[in-house]
Amino acid sequence: MKQEQSHVPPNSTAELHKGPPPAYQDPNSTAALAPEWEALRVTVYEGDDNPPVPHGGPTLDAIWFSGIVVILIQLVVSAVPWIASGDWDIFPVTAAGTVLALHNGSVPQC
Repeated sequence: MKQEQSHVPPNSTAELHKGPPPAYQDPNSTAALAPEWEALRVTVYEGDDNPPVPHGGPTLDAIWFSGIVVILIQLVVSAVPWIASGDWDIFPVTAAGTVLALHNGSVPQC
């Protein structure tokens, strides 16, 4: 694999077989340079053994409470046509979409 030539970027006018690819530095080195173009990059993440917040439940913070505020605002906005002209179609669609979105977000990731 070390002798394999690098992929040619799309829309490149460079010749395909100019010579061997430039030698890459050690991946553990802090000065490792990324290639100019790559066809696929794979990143592997490792889980934290001691996370700052326990997994599996919501954290009641400003973001969580702002979600409730946004839900209330969108329901109020969708009720305006119902109040103004009796057009109630928009409110149940918005309410059903909100309930389905909350249900979808509460499904555990197994």
